[in-house]
Amino acid sequence: MDFEDFVSVCDINGLKIKNEQGELLKRYVDLLIEWNSRVNLISRKEEDVWGRHILHCVSPLFKISIKPNAYILDLGTGGGLPGIPWAILNESANFLLLDGTKKKIDAVSNIVKELGLENVKTLWGRAENIGKMDEYKNRFDYVICRAVADLKTLVKWSFNFLSKFSKKFLENTSEGYYLHSGCLIAFKGGDVKYEIEDALKTKLVSGVEVIDLNFKGFEKVGLEDKKVVLLKLTTKRD
Repeated sequence: MDFEDFVSVCDINGLKIKNEQGELLKRYVDLLIEWNSRVNLISRKEEDVWGRHILHCVSPLFKISIKPNAYILDLGTGGGLPGIPWAILNESANFLLLDGTKKKIDAVSNIVKELGLENVKTLWGRAENIGKMDEYKNRFDYVICRAVADLKTLVKWSFNFLSKFSKKFLENTSEGYYLHSGCLIAFKGGDVKYEIEDALKTKLVSGVEVIDLNFKGFEKVGLEDKKVVLLKLTTKRD
């Protein structure tokens, strides 16, 4: 898949890519590939960056809308995925990209600077430690993560980061789903039944929904059986 194919698939799924957004995404892909030759940000055998990474990352936005001006944590961002594509397409939202591997976060910091993304900050550290710091505790509306850990672990890591929120979860609207704040958005593939069961045992989850990413054109780039698991977290603060 190339950039034009990516824009076309987004368009038929109702996500319009503005010219300036497209230029930033193209520059991001170039920088990602360039930095990947020095730091292992994505698989070096992957030839379809537009399809397997960028399209995959933005595809939940075909079906889900989020709170305007949200504060979002990309937990285990790796090469800036999904945080950077989301930040480019959600200019009003603010993002913190967190990773425990310093050379990765250093690379992502350079990419963010090159792109001039004023709504993105980066941070090196372990989620279980950063989440206890006053500066970051209870500060975020959403936590997003892709290929990081099992759901039970992600719930435990995300718990401290999420702010106090309404008890509403996923609202079905005429334009799709609206996801209320206080949620973990986890990219997954395959059977997630047992992961969900383990996550529920933490007693930190009040609601779960699985959204299949079976958008128009997904079969062209080998994204079969991909999904996002949405977990509404509950806290003792309620």
